[in-house]
Amino acid sequence: MGINIGDTLQLINGLTAKDTYGCIENNSINIFKKIVTGNNNNSYTVKFVLQAVGSIWANKDIRNSNGSIIKNTNIKIEYENDTFLNQNVYGLLYAKWKEDYTTVTDDI
Repeated sequence: MGINIGDTLQLINGLTAKDTYGCIENNSINIFKKIVTGNNNNSYTVKFVLQAVGSIWANKDIRNSNGSIIKNTNIKIEYENDTFLNQNVYGLLYAKWKEDYTTVTDDI
């Protein structure tokens, strides 16, 4: 699974890219607990974090031929409890990542 990104992306080298392809399937996903301390340091809240790196190539053909990644994007979602683990975590990550773009379609 991946996404086709129609937006114009600004790259770190100053160049731009449009109509690119991204996926997270080749990268690790991480799930961990985060302790958030209250104002008086006597209370705390536990949050659950789901994160991954989304890699972007100039297009899908370059990705399929093991070409160079042009950009990496951090994807991070925080939850109040662990019930998200009953869902498809890749689906959750892709849904969050797609929020960063105005023109994006799924590539299944």
